[in-house]
Amino acid sequence: MTAVGEGIAWTPELKFSTGRTVIDADSYNEWVFKEFPMLEDMEDATGDAHPNAIMKCGVKISNEYYLIKNVMEPYTMRNTAPFIFMPPRMEEVRNTLETFQGSKRGEVCFTDTVYVPVLIRVQRSPKVVMSATPMEIMSMRYGIKRSTGNTIVGGMGIGWLAKNVLRRKKVKHVTVVDIDEGVLNYWGKYLRDEFGDKVTLVHADIYDYLNEKQPEFDRLLMDIWDSNSNWEFDRKFREVRNQHESIKLWWWGSC
Repeated sequence: MTAVGEGIAWTPELKFSTGRTVIDADSYNEWVFKEFPMLEDMEDATGDAHPNAIMKCGVKISNEYYLIKNVMEPYTMRNTAPFIFMPPRMEEVRNTLETFQGSKRGEVCFTDTVYVPVLIRVQRSPKVVMSATPMEIMSMRYGIKRSTGNTIVGGMGIGWLAKNVLRRKKVKHVTVVDIDEGVLNYWGKYLRDEFGDKVTLVHADIYDYLNEKQPEFDRLLMDIWDSNSNWEFDRKFREVRNQHESIKLWWWGSC
């Protein structure tokens, strides 16, 4: 495949932009392997691979979740004929990823091949539940910046949100709550190695934890949905919103 051309250096602080942003692949890969060193020894995979292929090349996190190193090429060959009954017209089409900020939308692409850590739920049909794409990173920044004091993170994902909350000097302690013990402990080991007693891991449903333990906190960050709009259909989450001041609560999908 041919490369896209010159791009701008990737950083997690990259400013959101509408339209298309071309990112330098080398800078993105350097960041990925620094933040997710476990990818170095993993085989390449694709997000739409058959579950058996995912299990073969991915790392088993729990009975339900696997971590894979997803390969994204700058271009793919697609049939661009306008009608299905016309002869195929195969062309190189640029691969892009969506970004968003509130109601605003944009997209990013890369100058060359990049490797993306992806957490996949493999039971039934494979489903991506978390990844380290620019969209995922950009959409968490506001929650990270709002964290302070004693912060609770609902949902471990691939550990990015919790890790960056822990990096903040304004944060005294972080409690990460996840319903999947394997996911919690896999990323929790890396968090404990880096942050020690500043992090506590709780294996529980976040809603049960909040209702039964009634913990005191300065910020509650919720990232438990497969889609950034699924919180709207979550009755339990609406109850949590009604119980706590908006200044204390951030959820994935809000700005």
